Amino acid sequence: MVIFKNNIILILLTVSFIGLNSCSEKKNNLRLKQTKSNYNHSYEDKYCYKRLLINYNYPNDITEEIEVYISKNNDTIDNQIKYYKKGVLDSTNSLFYKIELEESNKPGTYKGTFHYYSYLDSDPKNIDAKKTLRLAIDQKNRDSMYTQSFQINGSGNKIEFELINYKNNQLVATVNEFRVLEIDNSDRVSIIITELAVDNKLKTCNVGLALLKLKKEPYFTNK
Repeated sequence: MVIFKNNIILILLTVSFIGLNSCSEKKNNLRLKQTKSNYNHSYEDKYCYKRLLINYNYPNDITEEIEVYISKNNDTIDNQIKYYKKGVLDSTNSLFYKIELEESNKPGTYKGTFHYYSYLDSDPKNIDAKKTLRLAIDQKNRDSMYTQSFQINGSGNKIEFELINYKNNQLVATVNEFRVLEIDNSDRVSIIITELAVDNKLKTCNVGLALLKLKKEPYFTNK
């Protein structure tokens, strides 16, 4: 009888241990799910946006079209801008891009052309300016994610690139223009840095956008 009682006690202890261990695993799994959920919300709050076009109408039949990125917290960031006079695009006051994208023979890979349009190119003095144009693209393989840059130097505004995205043809990128302008009758130069977010879908999680500050005003330095 003593052995029987001891066995009962042993069984009860074993069942209690299994029950406690099971509860502990459930709590750990719950914490893990909560952590993942919090991470996803935090990521979306910081880096995910909706793109929207806003039009402003002014006297003399002038229209300003601004691309705006809106976060989940309703924070807004201006990006591309187009001016129209009587329905005709005014390139002297516009800053925007165009994207051409087509599927290649390689799975999950697309061939693309990026066209950059800047109001700075409307001034004949800027045609031969020293310029660097760099397109940084988020590439997505099945087993990795990384950023790849495509760059041109000189007066060109067209970049040929390759997009890798195993899910779909969504492009997530940023473009950076570094331009050096000579100043007449001066030993100084004007340096202008322009940065834009680049996307081809209305909803995007563009990490690079959080790092961008549009710099349209020049600063000066000695040659």
